[in-house]
Order: sequence, then structure tokens, then C-alpha cells
Amino acid sequence: DAAAISDPVRCDRLDALADTVEQRVRAATQRANRAVMRGFLAEAETLATTALRDALREGIADEPLARCRIVLATALSCQDRTAEALVHFEAAQGWVRAQPDEGLRCEFHG
Repeated sequence: DAAAISDPVRCDRLDALADTVEQRVRAATQRANRAVMRGFLAEAETLATTALRDALREGIADEPLARCRIVLATALSCQDRTAEALVHFEAAQGWVRAQPDEGLRCEFHG
């Protein structure tokens, strides 16, 4: 359940410290990533979808937007929803390609 992924030491404190939309998107993306890692895929999808909606509405920076899309795509692909996931992976691809960090690019491209 949703309470099972809540980590009061990390996620709740991160959420509480988020003052801007961009910070809230980053916090939600981290929480969604944690949910993916713990196998709570529907919860991860919900968190990342909400964060993505906020990010697009507010026009935040490319980096947190791309990271949010990657986490959402991962949650979707882990649920065997590859067509939906591909939309978000492709939307993040330009940002990933522009990164100087070879490790990040390799991780994205698998």
C-alpha cells in the first residue's frame, strides 16, 4: 500500500522542504523512483504522472522534467505498458543525448 513506500526520514522531509514547483516535482520524482524500486508500480505511476502534469503546466527546467518522464516510463514499462512508456522515453531522449555524463547516457540507452 501507499504507506509502505513512505519513508518519513527521506521522502516526507524532502516533500516538506520543497518550496517551488520544480522542487516538488523533484521530490515526487524521487518518491516515484523509490516506489518503482520497491515494486509499487501503480503508486509510482500515480506519483510520476502528477509530477509530470505539474512540470508541464509550470514549464520547469528540462532536467527535472526529463527525469520525471524517465521514472514514469520505467513504471509503465515494468507494467508491460511499453507503448505508453515509449512516449515518455522518447520525450526525454533529447535531454539525455545532450548530457556530457556518459554513464547517464549509457543507463538510459540500456
